Amino acid sequence: MKSLIRFFLSLFSLAVFGQSTTPALPYSGKVAMDGINYHGHARFTFSLGESNGTVHWRNGVDANATVPVFVRNGRYSILLGGQGMNPLPPKLFLDQDELYLTVHLDTNDSTGLRHLGPDQLISATPRALAAEWAKMARLAEGVSPGAITRAMLSAEVLADLNNTGSGSESNATFSP
Repeated sequence: MKSLIRFFLSLFSLAVFGQSTTPALPYSGKVAMDGINYHGHARFTFSLGESNGTVHWRNGVDANATVPVFVRNGRYSILLGGQGMNPLPPKLFLDQDELYLTVHLDTNDSTGLRHLGPDQLISATPRALAAEWAKMARLAEGVSPGAITRAMLSAEVLADLNNTGSGSESNATFSP
């Protein structure tokens, strides 16, 4: 029972704190030129926008503001909205159903910024899931009966449920 209460408190925390903190989104990418993995320092631009080209976030003050990133054997990892970038708008994933990441790269070889395409559909699962829960919390006064199923529960919560000894699926009502 304590696990279920913790679970519901976690959902509430995601809904409340997900809107009040500055989010950042981990992203990993790969760079290969002429089939060879790039290795070394590079400068990147990142933006999130709609398929029609409307940009809702970019890493810097304009489209040419770059972020230094080290690429190791073709792979790099960054934190969108972190590492000195503009912060992601807290409600970005609440307000936009579908966002694409556009990435440009400059390897300091006098070519300038190159588009690394195609643009990637961002399915920021943790953010999107928290955003979906926050939307549900905004639309409803509370969680309606049957809204949370066993399929939605983590393995840890399911294990705790199995340890209670009830062994049956029943609807439980919790009151503070």
